[in-house]
Amino acid sequence: MSIERMNLTRRRFMGNFAFATVALATVVGSWVIWPGWGNAAGGPIKVVIATDLTGPIAYAGNADANVAKMVIKEINAGGGLLGRPLELYIEDTASN
Repeated sequence: MSIERMNLTRRRFMGNFAFATVALATVVGSWVIWPGWGNAAGGPIKVVIATDLTGPIAYAGNADANVAKMVIKEINAGGGLLGRPLELYIEDTASN
């Protein structure tokens, strides 16, 4: 081995450490994390939209809310997302 390869620089150490961390997380993480955990509780998927329902620009916010309701209704009528229904929450940001 050459002398340059034996010298451990800060850059080389950080690069090797990052590689080892990603490799360890990928290999061990795939065995430790159960697939059921990614599904949360299997209940509905919550979708939140924050829009102006009151105030001077409420006309635009109401249109946004109506489109969101329409899209959620269409998706749920088609079987939901990944077999789970969507649940819409609308938050009024009150542009006053």
